[in-house]
Amino acid sequence: QAEEDLARELRQRGYELAFAVPQARELVRDPRRWQAALEELLPRFAVYGKQFQIGQAINRSKWGIWNLNEYVRLVQEASEVLRGAEILGPLVIDFEHHVTAAVLNLKGGIEGNPIEIIVQDHGNEPQRGIECYERVKGQAVTIDLLSTPVSRAVLPRAMKDGEFMVQALVGRGDAVDGEVFKWVFPLGPTYWGQAANVVSYAKKQAGGSLKGKKIAFLYIDYPFGQEPIPVLKELEKREGFELQLFPYPLPGSDQSSAWSQIRRFQPDTIIHWGFSAMHVVAAKEAKRNGVPMDKIVSVNWF
Repeated sequence: QAEEDLARELRQRGYELAFAVPQARELVRDPRRWQAALEELLPRFAVYGKQFQIGQAINRSKWGIWNLNEYVRLVQEASEVLRGAEILGPLVIDFEHHVTAAVLNLKGGIEGNPIEIIVQDHGNEPQRGIECYERVKGQAVTIDLLSTPVSRAVLPRAMKDGEFMVQALVGRGDAVDGEVFKWVFPLGPTYWGQAANVVSYAKKQAGGSLKGKKIAFLYIDYPFGQEPIPVLKELEKREGFELQLFPYPLPGSDQSSAWSQIRRFQPDTIIHWGFSAMHVVAAKEAKRNGVPMDKIVSVNWF
């Protein structure tokens, strides 16, 4: 009921709405339950919007869809029930390019052109990434490297060669300046933007001023972790808080020294720039050092 009330209020304010219809494994396995769920949703929400996105993270078994055929069946059944509505999807997250391309090719590709993904394994190593780039440049419409160290290494070459390069949640934050970086297209929030947003959140939590406050920046000591530092230092000057940096080495399993230093620093806010199991290690170290979890704000990678 809360979702329907929100949809009604947003529609009254003049917003055009699209609705995400997430699936669970039991609905994927039971077409009748999936159909019943859709039939229950349509009369409630179709009056507020005509777009329904089917398929959440379809390359992740934990989200319920285990293969492409299962997704296709869900969409076909949704199309039957949601007649007159526009079907969107699937939702794409990080490493799902090949699955999304397969879905789009079922619909004829893009403007009738089938999509082909050229896969190169750079191992998150800049030099290997440069070699991969040199092999595919001139063949691909666009290049997405899914790595900050590799994106930073390849970017000057892409600029020089006039190759379209995508930075999907990775890469240089200043690449949002299209006047300078004419061939680079960031997708999603940049690391600079995320860092600024976290500081803005801390400022709001502090009642509108960060003067006299302490912010600890805990990060994995390589290009991904180092990317927000210039922005944080500039914001330190503007907002008047005290910033201290606490790096830890790859692969991120040893954070004990950094957390001991953080405990002594006694920050008001801790910004953690890590990914995957590094967050688990950080949570354990925070607990061991008596640091409340509600002081910690993280980058988008989990």
